[in-house]
Amino acid sequence: MPSKQVGYQKDDSAGFGESVGDRIARYYWQLARQQRDLAQRSRLIAQGLRFVGSASGRQALEKLLTDFTVVPAVNQPRLPLYRLDTAEEVPYLVPVAGTAPLTATAFQQVPRLSCTEVFRVVAVPQGMSLVALPAWQVLLNAVDPVAILWPAADLPAELPPSPEGLPIPQVLLIVDRGLAEWNRDRYLY
Repeated sequence: MPSKQVGYQKDDSAGFGESVGDRIARYYWQLARQQRDLAQRSRLIAQGLRFVGSASGRQALEKLLTDFTVVPAVNQPRLPLYRLDTAEEVPYLVPVAGTAPLTATAFQQVPRLSCTEVFRVVAVPQGMSLVALPAWQVLLNAVDPVAILWPAADLPAELPPSPEGLPIPQVLLIVDRGLAEWNRDRYLY
């Protein structure tokens, strides 16, 4: 049977049954109705007659031998295709530990996320909170990032106001649990 799929509507069944042979015959009947070339149309009708099992399906196929009306082919719907141009457009999921202050136990109990390489499909344990961030290079380089909601007033540096001019009450602090060594250019939690 050809691999090209043809859509048909329920009212186009023309008396074909639900047996496998009638379904195949209906497929050839649909293809034959769309064919302008009489030789090709006859070949498709003959193929359908090989498989048809019901008398009403056989009549529908034989009717096409005298009815030369061409039914326009119904095109399949096009699937949209999206391509992400930059790595930053791909969301990066980070588990959220909670709001500061946190105990060391609560911080360490946040499960580590694992993902597949192809589309970054992530298996998420039930009840886990996540935040989706752009795939910034610092996140991609992190070994085991965890997010914490942190009061902005408790940060060592003052933050600039929001674009609306309002003070920022909380920030999302990303901590990499995979880095255990102190570095003078980074903070250690």
